[in-house]
Amino acid sequence: MTFLPVANPRAYRQNTREGDRNLNRDLEERPISLDNEDRLGNLLCPLLRAHDVLLDLHSFKGPGRPFVFAGPLDNGGALEPFAHAGAEWALAIRLGANFAIHSWLDGYARYIAARVRLGFPALSPAEGVGTTEYARFAGG
Repeated sequence: MTFLPVANPRAYRQNTREGDRNLNRDLEERPISLDNEDRLGNLLCPLLRAHDVLLDLHSFKGPGRPFVFAGPLDNGGALEPFAHAGAEWALAIRLGANFAIHSWLDGYARYIAARVRLGFPALSPAEGVGTTEYARFAGG
């Protein structure tokens, strides 16, 4: 078990959501780090791969109740293959959150497709990958 009290020290020191950019967008290891979040990704991704479960607690400034991001149903698809939906939902229920965002990456891909239909440049679905999605890709 590993506890990481602050995943993005720069953002924490600045009292902002982002250091240079959102850590929960396009998270992966990069041979050449271009910004603070790239450097953090190079540290976080191996840590995520070394664990079976991720409980990612975010802070936020505004009022509101805690919520959870739940993954997709078990599937072998190309976008977000997953095999632990039952266990993930069981944990989410035990946490007592009364609101869940389900299948974030699938929804993000639909958002990208809608943007393209409106004439905006295409984005990669990888842009929607954060710590929870990366942990799922790593088998957690």
